[in-house]
Amino acid sequence: MLNIDKSLFFQLILIFILIRFLQRFLLAPIINLIEQRKLYFIQLEEEIKDLQNVRKVILNEIEGQVKLAQKEMLKNIFSFRQESDNMCKNILENIQEKAFKEIELSKRIVLQAKLEIYNDLKKYRDYLKMEIMKKYFISLQNRQAI
Repeated sequence: MLNIDKSLFFQLILIFILIRFLQRFLLAPIINLIEQRKLYFIQLEEEIKDLQNVRKVILNEIEGQVKLAQKEMLKNIFSFRQESDNMCKNILENIQEKAFKEIELSKRIVLQAKLEIYNDLKKYRDYLKMEIMKKYFISLQNRQAI
């Protein structure tokens, strides 16, 4: 009776160790990928902020020239301002579009990896159940033989 309890206890410990091992070595790359994506998006946000700061500087320079320029110069400056706004908007839209695509791709990769891990763990759990049942039935047969 003690032998059965010890073996089950050790099997449970082994299962626990295996689950921890799977978490560390299967989930860690996924977590690293998510961290890399986060850093990438933080970098994109910084680039957006830099572009906005550049836009503000350009607009301040344009406004200073508008105050000093003649009426014709005002027309040219306003047209330049509109062009720069459109360019900044286009750049920001492109960066946001790329960021959203990267987010969607990351989500798909993570979901696929989670599904694969879940299926692998499920298969291994079923295998371990079968092994435990085999050992249990063998011990019952040995008990009955005695």
